[in-house]
Amino acid sequence: MLQGLKGKPVAELCTEHQISQVQFYQGRDQFLANAPKLFELPLATQREARLAHENAKLRSLVGS
Repeated sequence: MLQGLKGKPVAELCTEHQISQVQFYQGRDQFLANAPKLFELPLATQREARLAHENAKLRSLVGS
């Protein structure tokens, strides 16, 4: 997939991996659609960040 994004001819990649060009483009589209998820924080990390923010807020209210 990455070779195709880097400019290697699609026909050559498809022959090399014995797939159709339709399969290549479907895979490419799926890869590109999901690429932003690579940069998302895992759910546990999001929860920890939310709890840390809430904890800081509560500490400022209590004054410690």
